[in-house]
Amino acid sequence: MDHVGQTFETVRGRSSDLRRQGKSKDGAAQLLKLDHLGWQPNQFWNTRSLPGLHDELAR
Repeated sequence: MDHVGQTFETVRGRSSDLRRQGKSKDGAAQLLKLDHLGWQPNQFWNTRSLPGLHDELAR
């Protein structure tokens, strides 16, 4: 798996953990720390991508 794939799997795992802890979409966006992965999320990530990922993980 390449670096981008590994980074996304890390993000997905952390998002899943936050979801299991009962965090809301907004709460997860505030708690999800990605800067040490070299990923600087922007407003698009917080308003479009993360909520969709949060919903997908609920299935």
